[in-house]
Amino acid sequence: MRRAFTLIETLISLAIIGAVAATLGLYGISVSTARAKAMVTSDVQSNARFALDLIQREIRKATSANVPILVPDRLELDLDVFNIAATVIDLDAGGRLRITKGASSNYVTASDVRLTTLRFTDLTDPMSIRENIKIEMTVGYAGGDPYSYSIVSTQSVRR
Repeated sequence: MRRAFTLIETLISLAIIGAVAATLGLYGISVSTARAKAMVTSDVQSNARFALDLIQREIRKATSANVPILVPDRLELDLDVFNIAATVIDLDAGGRLRITKGASSNYVTASDVRLTTLRFTDLTDPMSIRENIKIEMTVGYAGGDPYSYSIVSTQSVRR
């Protein structure tokens, strides 16, 4: 004689299978979200480090630096006394970092990364022969992710 499942046994087994499936689904979503966040974090940090390295390299190559008083997110560098076209480091209207040398302008950061803060401060001591520039940057993801990465560094101009 064959014995069939009762309605209660069927409902209990469906509830257990549903709970396991829901748990696995939520776990998968959690792993996917964490992976995406890690990729955004890595992208933002690598763009910030690359931008800072490039700015520091340009400052080291310069013979003099000028931080306009009214525009603290703009740095003007002279590479030598005979160079008429200065190097300018600033942000465009969308928050992308760019370096302009003469008539040539190049973007430093990726299209999905934005600088929310870029500030240059002249820390040069009047008694010193070296110019020191403080660089402050806050870099974030343009896709609306709340993650941001802040960097503060100081670089000297060569003489």
